[in-house]
Amino acid sequence: MIGDNKNVRKDYQENKFRNPYFKHKTDKTGFNTSRYIKIISILLFLYIIVYSNLLNTGEIEITGLEMIEPAEINNLVSDHIHSLKWYLFPRRNILFADRKKLSKKINNQYNLEELIIEIDRQEVLISLKEKVSHVIIYNNHSQQFFFSDIDGYLTSEIPNDRVREYWERFPIFNISQESIATGDQSLKGETISFVLETNRLLKNSIVNVQGFEAGETNEIILVAKEGWRAFFDIKSEIKTSVDNLILIINEKIPDQNNLEYIDLRLGNKVFYK
Repeated sequence: MIGDNKNVRKDYQENKFRNPYFKHKTDKTGFNTSRYIKIISILLFLYIIVYSNLLNTGEIEITGLEMIEPAEINNLVSDHIHSLKWYLFPRRNILFADRKKLSKKINNQYNLEELIIEIDRQEVLISLKEKVSHVIIYNNHSQQFFFSDIDGYLTSEIPNDRVREYWERFPIFNISQESIATGDQSLKGETISFVLETNRLLKNSIVNVQGFEAGETNEIILVAKEGWRAFFDIKSEIKTSVDNLILIINEKIPDQNNLEYIDLRLGNKVFYK
């Protein structure tokens, strides 16, 4: 009996003793094919969604342009959608197109009353409304042409080879500044209004307006195509000054080529040479 007890104790101390009712976990260190297939599938799916042509934007369509050259807007939009967001994601993908940033780029470049951007797989639709351009500003110093709105702000630059397209539609005001750019206020709204009204009243008259320029304080100078100048006081009544101008030319100036100037700054007291 004593011998048998020793054998029992020895069995309990055996390292290889196993409880037949308890399942031991086994370590698995082999390659998990299923897990890696799932990871690769997810990565491939993301790559297709982000970098393939599946969700790329469509053609660029721009509506509402009047003065702005279509190619300018098209190039700006094209440069944006072919760039990367966060240096990683292509903006040509509609998921990363970034309408807000594109809108900011366009508005920084042009003065617009309205801008609507719609981006989908069919097209990139840019619908805009330009601020009305009333006067062409010519900077003698830089030899640049700009459109100005009613408040004197420059709305866009005009290529020199296209200026002649607008000469008959808008009056030209000459200035001389070292540097001006789109968005700058080149003239006061009061000056713009005076020029517009004077130009309107002289339409289809005997006076051939070449352009306008600033003189002394409160002085606006009309430059005729024949080379003579008319001096206006911006504080005076425009219609009275214009009526006096036409009257003097009709009654006193048979040949405008021999005229040097007409001074209209003193109301009905008009001087000419």
